[in-house]
Amino acid sequence: MRVKWQSTIKKANAIPYKSEVAPIVKKDVVKKGVEYRKARYIVVDGAEQIISKEIKGEPSIIEETVVREGSPYKEQLPDKIDKVEFDVDISELQDYGDVKYYQSEYGKIRVSEDAVYYEG
Repeated sequence: MRVKWQSTIKKANAIPYKSEVAPIVKKDVVKKGVEYRKARYIVVDGAEQIISKEIKGEPSIIEETVVREGSPYKEQLPDKIDKVEFDVDISELQDYGDVKYYQSEYGKIRVSEDAVYYEG
């Protein structure tokens, strides 16, 4: 009995993809901000009396220093990847229960779930 399937194989000279690296930014508060508050009043004997005055808000002043620059995601290019079709005898497969592997010149390749089994 034989098995046939296709696998995606990375070429020998392919550069592996690199995930995104977030920049490290150090933030220092130069001047602390003030929140805006409305004035509060109370009425005593028909006259308004101020409990708290209106406070005009100001934003905080923050100084940012870049400690490490970030880098974007670098993907694998499609021309660095090949689709290879495997057609091997079932006795050459390594069986690990639900998952089967084949040792090829590309390394250990997982047999896909949509592999076709046939008499050959």
